[in-house]
Amino acid sequence: MTKNKKENELLFKSALKALPAKSPDGLKKMLELLCSKISSDDIEFFDANILSGMAISHWEMAEKRGKGEPKLRIYSPCIEEGECRKTIIDIVSDDLAFLVDSVAAEINKNNLLISILIHPIIYVSYDGGGKLENASYNKDGEELRQSHIHVQINETLSEQAINDLKNNLYTMLDDVFHANSDWKQMLAKLKDSSAELN
Repeated sequence: MTKNKKENELLFKSALKALPAKSPDGLKKMLELLCSKISSDDIEFFDANILSGMAISHWEMAEKRGKGEPKLRIYSPCIEEGECRKTIIDIVSDDLAFLVDSVAAEINKNNLLISILIHPIIYVSYDGGGKLENASYNKDGEELRQSHIHVQINETLSEQAINDLKNNLYTMLDDVFHANSDWKQMLAKLKDSSAELN
């Protein structure tokens, strides 16, 4: 077993204990999936409370989400003796071109420095009522390819700054969604125009 795998297993076990009592199996699975994608370079940014909070956040946002409907949360976890020293941004969205670069650019545009950004891709399926049924790193059928983005910023934000950032991020996510609807058609038209010129 590699050093990184051992560290991930220890982190997973401690975060599992930090979850609320009687947590659903789906939440535990989400925790396992997210934890497995934390690299050895990034593991220092996590403890049991941050990782369990991340899993809860992503699970709750993904649990009932329509296609094309992004969800995000911005919050400050308490990491030492009740002290809050960082801000976390969690995003769940359809996996789209330009998504990660656009998220990073929007955060930087708000004069905030990103400490860590991780971006696991998870395949999910929903039942007839739109409730999350399964999540996996493997695509077995008609699962939706879903982006899970976790960003940490090493400063706490005021409530006004959080609201402004949230609104700006939602606007950016809407722009990215519409850009993905148009860009393939635009590329096809450019190819047709190029062929006509030649």
